[in-house]
Amino acid sequence: MLVKKSLLAFFFIVALLTIVACSSNDGASTNVNESANNNGDTAFYDGKSLEILIPTSPGGGSDIMGRFMAPYLHEHLEGNPTVQPVNVPGGGTITGSNEFALMREANGEHTFWASISTTTAYLLNNPAVKFDYKEMTPVLGYPDGGVVYISSDTGVTDPSNLLEANQQLVYGGTSATGLPLTTILSFEVLGLDVDAIFGYESSGPARIAFEQGETNIDFQTTSSYLSNVLPLVDSGQAVPLYSIGQINSDGELIRDPQFPDLPTVKEVYEAIYGEEPTGQEWEAYKAFVGALYTVQKVLWVHADAPEEAVKALVVGIENMVEDEEFAVEGQQVFGYDPFVGEELQSLMNQLLDLPDGVQDWVVEYLLREHGVEL
Repeated sequence: MLVKKSLLAFFFIVALLTIVACSSNDGASTNVNESANNNGDTAFYDGKSLEILIPTSPGGGSDIMGRFMAPYLHEHLEGNPTVQPVNVPGGGTITGSNEFALMREANGEHTFWASISTTTAYLLNNPAVKFDYKEMTPVLGYPDGGVVYISSDTGVTDPSNLLEANQQLVYGGTSATGLPLTTILSFEVLGLDVDAIFGYESSGPARIAFEQGETNIDFQTTSSYLSNVLPLVDSGQAVPLYSIGQINSDGELIRDPQFPDLPTVKEVYEAIYGEEPTGQEWEAYKAFVGALYTVQKVLWVHADAPEEAVKALVVGIENMVEDEEFAVEGQQVFGYDPFVGEELQSLMNQLLDLPDGVQDWVVEYLLREHGVEL
């Protein structure tokens, strides 16, 4: 009887030790995400939440991208914080941008998902802008692109005969100081006579105006062009003219990798005039393509956020973009490869530094040609 009791005690102890060992192993694996370092300190985001402030209405491109990122950031940030996208629309993205800068504490628990309209307002020194990119640190960036296309009713069949349209060209957009800026600058470079109508709520209604014949030349960003405009091209209603393009490391305009068969504005100019474009309008166009499209969507954090928060964000984002599932699914959402780390910081420093005279020329151009006073 004593032997049986001893054996039972022995097996009980072995089972107990096994449970403890398994618990220790589970804790060790959990600590990869929930505990930070060898000193036993908890991860910065352990038990915290992270806000992604999106300065647009729900349902738009920026909102879709921000919400797509949220669960992946939760998974890959050490400490697995709750990640909450928050929409603060208004003022052409300026309202939410100002709110992030002025009303969100620089504690590392708030990020800001900036878009093309945000950066346009910043570069033009819009007086409503109260934020400063110099007081923020970029942690993730994505390029974007788009295509200018024309109605086949104009008789234009190729970019080289763009000046031979059989009707007045009419373009519709949101605001001359927002997304359409680079498009109307491309018209200026090419010497096109285009009546520009502004005040559309977004590029979606502007595209519908094109489909209904209210306008006959339009621009859509990559995702919208691929999903909404290509069917018009296939049916013969629209003719693609050129892509906005990208600026390479040498400062040269190159073809958009999403549209390798479409010419750039430079190529169209050469086809029409037989020489390369020059002048202030050309320099302004290149500068704004670089600043607004080469890295268009950017996730920012306050520059004076805790150092450990910024480091955790960078490491988590680097792990996120290397996640195969995120890369595959994200290609459908973002369309381009991301920039992270030092490469992103270097690009932003370069792209947000407009060449001398460009800003003044664009401000004068907007007043002269479109009656917009900044």
